[in-house]
Amino acid sequence: MNIRKFFSCVCVLLCTLFSVLTAKEVQVESKLTADKTLDSAIDLHLTGDAPLAANVKVNLTHTDAWLFFDNVRPLAVLDTYKASVLIDGQPFEPEKNGRISIYKQGTVIIPYGQDIQPLEAFTEADFKGSSAKYAPEFYYSNNPAPEVKSEMKQALSQDNRISSFKLKRGYMATMATEPDGMGYSRCFIADDADLEIRELPAELNGKVSFIRVFQWEWASKKGWVGGNSQTNPPEGYLEDQADVTNSTWVYSWGANADWCRGPENKGTLWRNQEFVPEKWGYGGESDWSVLFNDKRLTHLLSYNEPDHSEQSNVSVSQAIKEWPKHLQTGMRVGSPATTDFGWLYDFMSECNKRNYRVDYVAIHAYWGGSGGSVVVSSVKDWYNKLKEVHEKTGRPLWITEWNNGANWTHETWPSDKAAQQEKQRLFMTEILAMMDTCKFIERYSVYNWVEEKRSLFWQNLNLTPAGKVYANFNAEMAFDRSTEVIPTWTVREAPVLSYQYDKEQNGIMLRWEDVNNELVDGYLVERSVNGSTYTEIGRTESGQVSYIDPLISASLLNGGEVKYRVSSLLGGKVKKMSNIIQYGALNSLASQPFFGRSITSVGQSFYLFGEEYTEKPVMVLGAQTYRMRTPMTTRIGSLTQGACEFGPMLWDYNKNQTFVSKDTLGYMIFPKTGTYQLGGITARAGHVAGVTENAVKVFFDTPFDEVPVVFCSQVTGNSALPTAIRVRNVTREGFEVLLAFEESVAAPVVAEDVCYVAMTQGEGLLNGHRIQVGCTEDAAVTSSSRTPFQIWYGKNYYAPYYAFFGAMQSLYGSPAANLRVLNKGANTIDVFVDYTPSSRTESETVGWCVMETGNATGIYDTQTDDITRMLVYDNGNGKICLLNGGIMPKIDVYSVTGQLLLSRTTVDVLDISNLPAAIYLVRVGNLGSLKIVKSN
Repeated sequence: MNIRKFFSCVCVLLCTLFSVLTAKEVQVESKLTADKTLDSAIDLHLTGDAPLAANVKVNLTHTDAWLFFDNVRPLAVLDTYKASVLIDGQPFEPEKNGRISIYKQGTVIIPYGQDIQPLEAFTEADFKGSSAKYAPEFYYSNNPAPEVKSEMKQALSQDNRISSFKLKRGYMATMATEPDGMGYSRCFIADDADLEIRELPAELNGKVSFIRVFQWEWASKKGWVGGNSQTNPPEGYLEDQADVTNSTWVYSWGANADWCRGPENKGTLWRNQEFVPEKWGYGGESDWSVLFNDKRLTHLLSYNEPDHSEQSNVSVSQAIKEWPKHLQTGMRVGSPATTDFGWLYDFMSECNKRNYRVDYVAIHAYWGGSGGSVVVSSVKDWYNKLKEVHEKTGRPLWITEWNNGANWTHETWPSDKAAQQEKQRLFMTEILAMMDTCKFIERYSVYNWVEEKRSLFWQNLNLTPAGKVYANFNAEMAFDRSTEVIPTWTVREAPVLSYQYDKEQNGIMLRWEDVNNELVDGYLVERSVNGSTYTEIGRTESGQVSYIDPLISASLLNGGEVKYRVSSLLGGKVKKMSNIIQYGALNSLASQPFFGRSITSVGQSFYLFGEEYTEKPVMVLGAQTYRMRTPMTTRIGSLTQGACEFGPMLWDYNKNQTFVSKDTLGYMIFPKTGTYQLGGITARAGHVAGVTENAVKVFFDTPFDEVPVVFCSQVTGNSALPTAIRVRNVTREGFEVLLAFEESVAAPVVAEDVCYVAMTQGEGLLNGHRIQVGCTEDAAVTSSSRTPFQIWYGKNYYAPYYAFFGAMQSLYGSPAANLRVLNKGANTIDVFVDYTPSSRTESETVGWCVMETGNATGIYDTQTDDITRMLVYDNGNGKICLLNGGIMPKIDVYSVTGQLLLSRTTVDVLDISNLPAAIYLVRVGNLGSLKIVKSN
């Protein structure tokens, strides 16, 4: 990053959008010896160590009259001078009629009462339109993070309507585009004057859905990290250590502001220091509860040395996962504190990819001789390394633990204690001067307990020579607007498009998720029909992430497909294009049964019927292949007279697995319930409503002459959980059907609708396509994919592909199981029972149906002349097949020298596992050749 260029751009932005009012009068006095009334906007600085003579009163009667004790700490002001300060003639009462805060090494008293509303926001630019005021402490949002307690929540009446604002000096306001504090967020700081934004930047203008106002503290760079949980510790409690070193901010590796404090101070406000919490490690609901709901917190430190296994031991991926919680607090947030800058740079890179706000970077620096993460020999070396970290991260630095090496580093030290202390004193003098004049260093807190020679105090609160240098050093103000990083937003991610069939509007409801959301100008929706060029069909405004498109007539599609894509727009140009979703049309006829095959991917795929049916048809799916080698099931998600949705589903226990392939599913559709004659095969189709875990008995209108084979599919999705439909006790008169959930989930009380087709065994014909129906012997099919059961048809089915349907007719094992196809040949097919859990071994009786069909069709049709897209080689099992599961009329395997090694005809799978590891040429009929590399 070009830091100089970046900050130049920020300065231009500040001048364009900000007005910082700086015309306030400033008076400086060493000591007041007479009463004084501040009745105008004035800063009165009292610089003496005893700045008020006895009985002298200072009366603040103007809202913007501020009183500074430049060299007296807040607790000392309250102890000595509280009675000398009046607010509008009344005694000063902190947190009631006025405020007392740290101001570098001194104090400031401000006449802001407990009812102050320092932020005023307007619905139009230039402070026009309607306005509303906002108080500190609350989350103004209509849907904040769940960790926020109810008493901290306030509705945001100006949601997505704010264009300008005024913020009183002494406060910070965080605004974000998402109601939980996510999206684009920015901390606006009025540190030395009122801050007026005449028009919000484009990222926030009219898009603010989250506001939180914080009380600002004027801490100096110099801080303290430490604490002692002992009773009456010799080195004091945390506040004692911070006070003896004159530190102006403090942290103690935890979220709780009371940890390591003395018993008498627990539950009271920190006065002499700003307390900064640290989210020490990953997770922890109690920590997050404190961080979200402590009203006095403004800054947040993150994980302590996540790059160390003996410390918080948090991976970059874990840190990124939990970073949204940091942002949802609205606080000014700092990176995890590392010693390994590789970890830090990876983290910052991931934040940049996601547009996550990081306001400053925290590091630990025990730098010295060998043994540490950085070897240095001079303060100049320190500066160069700190500058390198700053430039690589583009953020101001907080050095939250540091010292002149540590007990694990190896420097040259004198053996004499006095000489050691002198070496440390000189180091402390030099490095404080460096860090204080270095603008990109925002804060630092020395760590004391790395051997006595490096300490500021040791086993008591008596300062060492280095400790005196630290305590007496009056550091500069921590926050410096010139190094403030204004968050930017880069559109890096594309919308993720999905769809749903809208029955009421008879259209495709397109919906998309986009992390950019309101931070783009809007979206372009495009459509392609039957492979035509994409054309615009609509646009949506920023924040609108849905669009409905009427269904296209199936007759116009003629078995083809409709594709959609959505693109985000910014500045009139396409920024990112979504994934493509599509629906197809089946060449079904409303007057007769229809058998087909479709290539599907995970989830539900939508299809129009070629002709609309006069009533709800009956539809049943075929058996899945084992191309995707993980247990799963199938479902028809919706079924109407004009369309259907169907596809595979992963079981709940393995729902996070990823599909590595697509699958081919057969389907059969009958125009309505009733009996059909299929050229020698009798089929009865019907619907069954209200199928549950308890078996439902189904009776045929007319008994069969012999026991039929029954195929069933679920056609509703009242439960989102995956299920299997199981059949048992099949007779001439009927059968039983039930809904099966996997054993590891608590099955809901739910009923689903099921379609069934019962068919007599034998051979038949439909529109010139052969059909064959059969059934195995009882309990013939096992659960072993290594030794599957082979069904033999007795004849070849070439023309050119066929659909296979298989269904268990028994229920001997776990109900949550499906039949899977392992190998598919011209006259045989190998099947097995795929149980979940897979440890089940029961065998089942299986009925089957095979029918000649045309090419696989539908929204995932992969028919192509490109052999590299049609052929699949699985190096794991050494098998070659077509992606669409079709028959290969002839397949030959050659060595690279041209020797024919294998040749097969009319197969859908070729096993080359017995061939040695080598490079082979595979030729499939007249489709072309392909080179494959067999690695085992």
